[in-house]
Amino acid sequence: MREVRFSKDRIVKSPWLRINEAAAYCGISRTMFDARSLAVDLPHGGDNHTRIYHVKVLDRWIEGTLEVPFFPPPAKRRRRIRLTAKEEEKTVLVNPVTGKIYR
Repeated sequence: MREVRFSKDRIVKSPWLRINEAAAYCGISRTMFDARSLAVDLPHGGDNHTRIYHVKVLDRWIEGTLEVPFFPPPAKRRRRIRLTAKEEEKTVLVNPVTGKIYR
C-alpha cells in the first residue's frame, strides 16, 4: 500500500503502484520487472507511458494464481552454424546481382 502526503494532516493510501514501486514490491529490479511484465502482458492501469499496477494483481501474479506466468518462457535462441575446415573450403558464395564469387 502506498501512502501519499498532501499536507501534514492529509495522507491518502493507494493500492496503485508505479513501475519502480511495483518492481520493489515484487522484489526484482526495474529492468527485470519491465521485461517480465511486458513479455506476459501483465494487466495494468494508465497508459503505456504511465503504467500503474494494483497490489492485488501483483500478489496474484507472484503467487501464480493469475493466468499470466511470473516467469515467462525463455526466448528461442538462434544457433550459429559452424562449418568444418573441409566444408569451408567447399563453400562458395555467389552474389546474385554482380555474379562475384566469394570463397
